[in-house]
Amino acid sequence: MDANDEIDRIQSEIALSQQRLREDVSQIKEKVDQTRAQLSPTGMIQKRLPLFLGGAAVFGFWIGYNNVPVPEIAAPAARTMVSAAVKRAAARPSRRS
Repeated sequence: MDANDEIDRIQSEIALSQQRLREDVSQIKEKVDQTRAQLSPTGMIQKRLPLFLGGAAVFGFWIGYNNVPVPEIAAPAARTMVSAAVKRAAARPSRRS
């Protein structure tokens, strides 16, 4: 076997390995996308919407009947959320043209 035949054989092995790697990467990407969709909070809620709506209603009634001081709890939480949103908006680069 001469050097050219050996080079051709190695190049064909490399090409085959590249094709297999592309297929493996494609399969891994597909599995990651499927897993991300399954673990998404939005997807979980959509699958169990009646359960979450019922839980939210029960929680709301419980808060209402137990005189939970919602404004005292909600104000710091709202300030924290607004502060985080402003920080994220300031950190993002402008998209204006």
